[in-house]
Amino acid sequence: MTSDLVEQASVTVPFIINGKDVTSTSTFKVIDPATGEQVAEAVFPSWSQTKPSFRRDTIFRAADLFFSRKQELLSYQSKETGAGVQFMEISISATVQILRDLGGRIEAAVQVKEPYSVVLAIAPWNAPYVLGARSVAFALATGNTTIRKGSEMKPNEEQSNGIL
Repeated sequence: MTSDLVEQASVTVPFIINGKDVTSTSTFKVIDPATGEQVAEAVFPSWSQTKPSFRRDTIFRAADLFFSRKQELLSYQSKETGAGVQFMEISISATVQILRDLGGRIEAAVQVKEPYSVVLAIAPWNAPYVLGARSVAFALATGNTTIRKGSEMKPNEEQSNGIL
C-alpha cells in the first residue's frame, strides 16, 4: 500500500486553465514536522482502512465539537474576517449541518471500494468553517486523507478547523 501511495503522490495533476491542462515542474512533499515523515505516508494507510461506521462517528464528533465551541469559533471569525453576527451564525450552523448530514449518509452512500489517496483542499478566507468543512469532509468520508490550505491571514480560524 505504501509503495502505491508514493507512486500516486509523485504524479503531477494539472490545473485546468481556460479549458487547457497546465502543469508545473515544481512539486513538493508535505512533511510532518514532528516526525519528519511524509504526511501521506504517515496517515493514509491507516485512515483508508477504517470502516465507514468509524468515519461516520468521527464526522459526527467533529459536528458536535463545532457546535460545542460555537462561541469561541464566532469570536475568531468576528476578529479575523469582520463578518456580521447573522452571517457567522449561519456559517457555524451550516458547518454542523453539513457534517451531520454527510455523516448520516456515509454507510449508504459510499460506493468507492478503495480510497484514492491524499486530497488537497483549498478553502477561501471569508467562510472558513463551512467551506473548510465542505472541502475536506467528503474526502474523509470516503477514506481519503486531506491536506487543507487555508488563509495564513486567519490563524485562529484555520487552527480551529483542525477539529476535522
